[in-house]
Amino acid sequence: MLKRLIGLLGVLFLCGCASTPQTKETIRVACVGDSITFGAGNKDRLNDCYPKQLGDLLGIGYDVRNFGVSGATMLNKGNKPYTKLQAYKDALAFNPDVVVIKLGTNDTKPNNWKFSDEYAADYVALIESFTDLKSEPEIFICKPVPVYKTRWGINDKTVVEEVIPKAEAVAKQVGANVIDLYTALSNKEAVFPDKIHPNKDGAAIIAQTVYTALTGKNISKKETSLFPGAKKLFHGFEMYDNGATKVVVPKDIADGKPWILRARFWGHEPQFDIAMLNKGYHVVYCNVANLLGSPTAVKRWDDFYNYLRFEHLFNDRVILEGMSRGGLIVYNWAAVNPDKVAAIYADAPVMDFKSWPGGKGKGPGSKGTWKHCLAAYGFTEEQAMAYTKNPIDNLAPLAKAGIPIIHVVGDVDKVVPLAENTAIAQARYKKLGGIFKVIHKPEVGHHPHSLKDPSKIVDFVIKHSQSKVTIPADKVVSAKNFTLRGDYSNSRIQFEQNRKGHVAFLGGSITEMEGYRPIVCKMLKKRFPNTEFRFTAAGIGSTCSDTGAFRMASDVLSKGPLDMLFVEFVVNDDQDG
Repeated sequence: MLKRLIGLLGVLFLCGCASTPQTKETIRVACVGDSITFGAGNKDRLNDCYPKQLGDLLGIGYDVRNFGVSGATMLNKGNKPYTKLQAYKDALAFNPDVVVIKLGTNDTKPNNWKFSDEYAADYVALIESFTDLKSEPEIFICKPVPVYKTRWGINDKTVVEEVIPKAEAVAKQVGANVIDLYTALSNKEAVFPDKIHPNKDGAAIIAQTVYTALTGKNISKKETSLFPGAKKLFHGFEMYDNGATKVVVPKDIADGKPWILRARFWGHEPQFDIAMLNKGYHVVYCNVANLLGSPTAVKRWDDFYNYLRFEHLFNDRVILEGMSRGGLIVYNWAAVNPDKVAAIYADAPVMDFKSWPGGKGKGPGSKGTWKHCLAAYGFTEEQAMAYTKNPIDNLAPLAKAGIPIIHVVGDVDKVVPLAENTAIAQARYKKLGGIFKVIHKPEVGHHPHSLKDPSKIVDFVIKHSQSKVTIPADKVVSAKNFTLRGDYSNSRIQFEQNRKGHVAFLGGSITEMEGYRPIVCKMLKKRFPNTEFRFTAAGIGSTCSDTGAFRMASDVLSKGPLDMLFVEFVVNDDQDG
């Protein structure tokens, strides 16, 4: 009688990303300033300047732009007024949500400061030109950095005694925030190679100081929050919300940390989300508004997935949830990452942007959103019409990966017509051999989404996404080489979080010899370099599975609790009667 059981190990890779709190969905930050903002003096200016480093700190959901110009002055009668430069026009056109102004250093030159009486008025006018924008940005005024040697007329005395007091008065007058870069860079002459411009390390201090002013978080202190963002409640569950991302934590986390990644319309018809939270699933959201499943949106989801997967050890495979236009990002991300998807639940989803927002079929579409769509993909109208990677055209990778799909649709949906979207997708997916269930709602249009009782959706995704031992004994004891019984999340968590691991090898001569066992040991130590491993070698030649079962307690379990067990009985079972 043949009885074969082989342990398998999935190899993981670490990486991370972070994001920071704000209240808007896509936060545009304009860094207005002079050569210090521009990054003058740095060999790799584009990467070393403070706006670039600030963007790296802020992470997902922020678009930080550098509008600094060397030599620029606040004074309109200065030798290089900022308001006369193209960078100023570009900053206005950017329509920012946040403006960080770092000007004043070049104004201290005597030929400029002779117009100092106009400094405050010019500052107020500059600020008002931004606050008059439709975006109504929040303004942050920076005190200039220290001047460690008078050069080109730039001097520290004027900065301290005149520029900074005037900047503080302007901030009070207009209700702007003040960022004290002068104090932050005091006694740090070493990061000013030419005594005026900070190097990469000095720019990092500026970025960190601005980051703290924008987010209220001190970058130098260890983050104590479980996830980025303000702690809130979502239907009785803890939620961490930073505007760009949201993470809702179940009260009892299910084994393996399963999770739902939701696209668009956060909080709308949350029945499914609440039901999954009650079953121990995390429910998360990453904002990709107006990106409509474009490569930029996919990259943003990649970063968020990697952050949760590797920083918080979420499950390898995620259940994707998308309503309406959310279908575009759900399917486009799944097509690029089919091995990372456990199941898809989509509700009246857009499966072809030509149908919506394009309105090229029977639906009305949306002219405004269609423009956003073309811009997000970088397409002309002709290119968009010829595009062959819409969800309905790109289902093969999902079918090959065996991703189960469930849709909930209104049969008389005139916004996202069923015949142009779900009906085509279902027919094509089934032809590819995939599982695709559709729950129809007769006489219902595009709204309302979801089901009042989401149990049918919940049952489907759990049934088709969870690993279960449902194989009968007569199938396990068969001629197959191995049976995969589950995953290895618990082992991974032990190795990565607790940094200790007991791994045992039980078997016959193949386990006893210097073969696969030392290779696996070496691989584990390389994969988890910070983990203290204890390996138990319990291979004895000529051992069959029956004998091995009796040896399990004395040769393996007696050595202490196990985190991973490899079992090999391949060639000796033919001796059993």
